[in-house]
Amino acid sequence: MLRKLIALDIDGTLVGPTNRVSPRTIEAVQRLSQLGATFTIATGRRLRATLPIARELGISAPIILFNGSLVVDPQSLETLYQETLPHSLATRSIEIIHQEAETAFAYHQSLSPPDVFYQRASELPFIKAYIERGEAEGGYIRRVPDLINACASLSIIRILSWGQGEDILRVAERLRTQLVDEALVLADDYRDTVLVEVYPRGVSKGKAIAQLAASFGIDQADVIAIGDGINDVEMLEYAGLGVAMGNACPEAKQVANRVTARQEEDGVALFLEELLKGVAAS
Repeated sequence: MLRKLIALDIDGTLVGPTNRVSPRTIEAVQRLSQLGATFTIATGRRLRATLPIARELGISAPIILFNGSLVVDPQSLETLYQETLPHSLATRSIEIIHQEAETAFAYHQSLSPPDVFYQRASELPFIKAYIERGEAEGGYIRRVPDLINACASLSIIRILSWGQGEDILRVAERLRTQLVDEALVLADDYRDTVLVEVYPRGVSKGKAIAQLAASFGIDQADVIAIGDGINDVEMLEYAGLGVAMGNACPEAKQVANRVTARQEEDGVALFLEELLKGVAAS
């Protein structure tokens, strides 16, 4: 039996702009699962955007969402772990983002829509498209007259802003500087844009994977993590074998034990197929 816990990031790792996992990757995941490996997903995405990929891969182990703030059973949809932002921290994050005339989104874990809230939106095309898609697909995004007041009655997991150029980088710097003792602020490239996320300090994919491994009785040395972004650094450091994508940021490549091919070159599949060959040869 291949007793390994294998954690996979989604964006830039499993999928690219088409949001599709390659058949080759699906086959490799399923073959390794049959040999005893346990797969999980560790992503910054929320549940609604993660479940289709988890189910396509046949993952039954708990999945890690919102960069470690939420762990959910993908079969029962039961929340196993959740860490939320204090209302005061959510309030200050929203205020800073709005002061810079950027859009603030607040995320709340819910099995029924809405689970994403905003007060005012910028004119950036990708922001408008995100909102229109959310409103059209089940109404999971909702505009509210006062985002801070709305957050007071909700358990907010993440505050997010999304933009381009110096404006969004200034938001990230202000959040980091003014919330330095309380918040984890991540700024990561996403398809020619920058996502800026606010979480409680101490949250990470690495911490969540460590807890999941312990629950399965799997040693740290037997954990494999594959990722590409700044939010993957902690899990690549924690894993017995950290694998960075060829398209990974420099910080991820620096802490990884090895680098596979790029996402568009099926880097995940190539690495998993190497594992399969190793099992067959042993």
